[in-house]
Parts: sequence; C-alpha cells; structure tokens
Amino acid sequence: MLRDLLPSSPFSLSLLRLASPFTLQPISGDVAQCIGNAGYDKAVVRAWRSGGEPDTNAPASLLAFQDAGVETDVYFFPCVGGMDITAQLKGMVNNLGSTMWNRTWFDIEENPKPSCDWSSTNFTANCEWLTELVTIAQSTPPFNEHPVGVYSSIRIWNLFFGGADQCTGIGARGDVPIWCTFFF
Repeated sequence: MLRDLLPSSPFSLSLLRLASPFTLQPISGDVAQCIGNAGYDKAVVRAWRSGGEPDTNAPASLLAFQDAGVETDVYFFPCVGGMDITAQLKGMVNNLGSTMWNRTWFDIEENPKPSCDWSSTNFTANCEWLTELVTIAQSTPPFNEHPVGVYSSIRIWNLFFGGADQCTGIGARGDVPIWCTFFF
C-alpha cells in the first residue's frame, strides 16, 4: 500500500515534500489521488533545482495534486554563487506559467553543485544573500503574489549562518516563517 511507502511523522501535519526520486517524471493524477486518499493534504513540489534550472515536472505535478484536492506549495532550491537572484525567480515563475500554488519555500541546504553552494565561512554574506532573495520575492511582481518561507534544518542553519539564533529576522517585515526539519 502506498501509505506504507510514504514518510510518516509523529506529528499531525499531513505534508509530503516531493523531490527526487519521486519527480523524475511528473506526478500522475492517479498517484496524486492516491496520496490524497492516504491522508496527505499538502504537497510541496520542487519548482527550482539546485543547479540553477527549473524543474520542468513541477507544473504537471502541481495540477495533478490540485485536481486531487491536495493543497500545493512549491520549493525553490537556490543557486547561491552562480546566478542572479531575480533571474532565478523569473526562471521559476516562467516555468510554472499559469499554474497556481500557495507559498514558495526557499530550500536552504548544501548544494551538490559547488558553484551554487553557500559559503562555509562567511555567515554574514550568506545571511545577506538570503535576505536579498526573500526581499526580492516579497516586493517584486509577479513573485510577491505568493507568500514565502524558508525551509532548512538546525544543522544546515548552524553551518551557513553560524547558529540557530542567527539570520532569523529575514524579509521586508522580518516575519518570514522558517520551516525547520528535525530528523528522528
């Protein structure tokens, strides 16, 4: 049964974050319906890949989940060193076209592409880059049509920002939610 293959959590949040290997192809309508029937009420679909390119499976996957009655967000895995922020955001929005989604989550983690990774020593520059990313997304049409959040883990936050209490007041209003993963 599909429910046995999907991640479980001791928490009541019914959320499924989809990336490789699930998104080697777009999620089909049947799979999206099965996931919804299994009790998941939200899917967060990758819209921007770590290498600085759109995930071309995202539009079809978003539509499949929406048709199945599953709420959708997207996540954006930024290329920190290799590309202009606005160009990356435009690339994501252009790829998604008229597809609807709720929140855009910025995925802060180690990037497998060295030219796109965060600095391991310059915490200030990392925080400034993330703050600029969030500020542009919150203030520039058409990006500002969707609220934003940040997705990371304590280990990664410590690695790139110097501590769990660092770089926390990001965004134009300092009210950007941080979705912090914990692994049990």
